[in-house]
Amino acid sequence: LEIAAAAEGARFPLATDGRVLRWDPDDEAVVPEASGLERWLGALMVREGLLYDAEGEFIEGAFEGDAVAPELAIAGERKALVIDPEAMGPRLRLARALREQGKRDDMLIELERLLELERARVAAGGNAAAGPGLPAWALHELARLRWALADRDDALELADEITAAAGPASAGEAAVLAAQAATWATARDKPALAKKLAERARALSPDVVTRLRDAGAYHVESGDVAAAKELLEAAKLLAPRDLTVLELLRRVKAGKAS
Repeated sequence: LEIAAAAEGARFPLATDGRVLRWDPDDEAVVPEASGLERWLGALMVREGLLYDAEGEFIEGAFEGDAVAPELAIAGERKALVIDPEAMGPRLRLARALREQGKRDDMLIELERLLELERARVAAGGNAAAGPGLPAWALHELARLRWALADRDDALELADEITAAAGPASAGEAAVLAAQAATWATARDKPALAKKLAERARALSPDVVTRLRDAGAYHVESGDVAAAKELLEAAKLLAPRDLTVLELLRRVKAGKAS
């Protein structure tokens, strides 16, 4: 049963367990948007209420280009979560908005909460565990943030868990994470785990070195040295004699990223 559609093309079906889902045409992903219909409507009203004045006109500064201004977007999702604390959609959008603002510590908190909610939902079993759950990108981002900001052994454990369970739809992205996690395992002096993760990366996506090399090259050109180095070190671990990877790493280490 579809209950609503948005102007940008998103559609909102009602799941058998009462949750409101959201289907996004951009990536064709289905994400749980709200824990129930009433809470979905309440969250929609408070989020939209931040954008209008008493006369029903958009408030000044509500938008930057075609998008809601970042601080308003963050405030709107936080208000939505007061009404529906278990809602996945608003928390995912909040995490992305925090990432765009460079607030990685706050993003880590939201992603940890999402994982906690998802595991509780699955543990409940029955209808509660049916249907879509936490998207792969959020799990992958959580593993990377744990490595950068929190417990590195927890980061490795999570990366191992989620890449082992990766399906066809997320195999390419999971292969990149597995390769990066192999470098983490090497840094933690866990050679057996590093070998397992490297083999998994190749099995998930035979072109994983190309993915890593191309992404690394992009970050070299854009000047993001840290991101480039992480991706290229993972590519080097899988293909230590790849001349392009070695040259890109030389540029990064020489500080010549343009």
